[in-house]
Amino acid sequence: MLEIEFSVEHAEGPFDLERLRAAIEGVLQDERVSSGIISVALVGDEAIHELNRRFLSHDEPTDVLSFLLERRDGYLEGQIVGTT
Repeated sequence: MLEIEFSVEHAEGPFDLERLRAAIEGVLQDERVSSGIISVALVGDEAIHELNRRFLSHDEPTDVLSFLLERRDGYLEGQIVGTT
């Protein structure tokens, strides 16, 4: 089973989460991932700037960060952070 969770608490919308979900599912299907947990957070520029600095030592904002937590045959667990 594939679970995709969204967090948009600190982001300005509107967002088409179903379209985003379909895109993520399509990529995972192409990669032959049939189960896992993907956490997607949509945040503002300041938040993604801080995450980029903290985790990648890049002192600038970016559009998207991704973090692989676990991957094995057919299974993926990860986080995606995108700016709005």
